[in-house]
Amino acid sequence: MRPIDDVIRDLKATHRLPWYKRKMAMVLDNNLGGDLSYAKSLLREIAKLDFWGIGTQFSLECLRDNEFVDLLAKAHCRMAFLGMESLSDESLAGVKKKQNKVGEYREFFEKLHRLGILTFTGLMFALENDTKEYYEVLPERLDDVGASVILSSISIPLYGTPWHREVVAQGRIVDTDISHYEGDHLVFKHPTLSDDEVYAAYKTVNRTFYRWRNIARRWWRFMRMQRKQESLPRFILRLFLSTFIYFKLSVFQRHHAQHRVFPSLASRMVKRKTEDVDTRAA
Repeated sequence: MRPIDDVIRDLKATHRLPWYKRKMAMVLDNNLGGDLSYAKSLLREIAKLDFWGIGTQFSLECLRDNEFVDLLAKAHCRMAFLGMESLSDESLAGVKKKQNKVGEYREFFEKLHRLGILTFTGLMFALENDTKEYYEVLPERLDDVGASVILSSISIPLYGTPWHREVVAQGRIVDTDISHYEGDHLVFKHPTLSDDEVYAAYKTVNRTFYRWRNIARRWWRFMRMQRKQESLPRFILRLFLSTFIYFKLSVFQRHHAQHRVFPSLASRMVKRKTEDVDTRAA
């Protein structure tokens, strides 16, 4: 929690930027709402800077505080990254993410969308309690909760964590290349799912979510929820910025999955099958 005056000083130190970049900012904090009293004080000061739009990140339980949500809107927040992680209560419990309640997701997302704040949500694959049945209904459930954009990642047993020690002790680490510990590679053997099942789920969910018609449908749904709470020029600006941010994020995530992750998954599957054939031949 840096002194608020320091944060405001940094947000105002933009004179060398092009004029349009002076009107937008990212507040880089893994959980802006870690201390809600501080967050509210900071947002009140950011609101005075009259940005066109800011982006930030915070934990989902912060949305239970309506004053915090109102202050996000007054500070012209246009994008919120949220660690949704899973739509499985069992998987959330398995990673001790007790603050997330799947039953609240839809209400929380709609609360932000009505204020013109896009929801950019993290979604984890290969959590220890994930099942094949959960993956089969995941695309439909994502549509039900109404997230604007998802950031898909494959779970990673990070060095130094209790989970990493557990997976190592069980002999389930299959990849020790540290460059693969970035969320795009499956580096351990899942307790119940095969690699193919995890990869297939990742591809199916991303292909379904980022079909062009689904991107357009979510955008239209988001636009229809907007309520004018400011002057007409400000309202039009809000709609324009929301549209720009939404399509920029959606296109980036679609491209990342198709051109970075999918080819990597395909090459790993071919390599593993080749190794299996060689093992049987030996």
